[in-house]
Amino acid sequence: MNNLNLPIERIDLIGTAEIKKNEKGILDAIDAINKPLEIVSVNEIKEFKHPNISTSKYVKEKFDIAGVSEPSALILANKHGNNPKLIHKKIAVNGVTIALTVSN
Repeated sequence: MNNLNLPIERIDLIGTAEIKKNEKGILDAIDAINKPLEIVSVNEIKEFKHPNISTSKYVKEKFDIAGVSEPSALILANKHGNNPKLIHKKIAVNGVTIALTVSN
């Protein structure tokens, strides 16, 4: 949020893939900003196609999906609005990889 000069209050929710839902960093982030967690299934990510998603070799080899943060963010932004846009590509912050999306 600092990179985009946006207040933390603009975050509506935190989302992740089911394979990451119990990770300490994600649970700590939920507690820190007091926002709901929404989970995206691995199958949803496998079926999701978007030209701006970065591929993680590690995630591809381990879970057979292109990534977690960017596709999860885009899938959830689409569920809660329309015309989702990736406004910040994935970045690792304090051991948690995040991406930011917005939808209308």
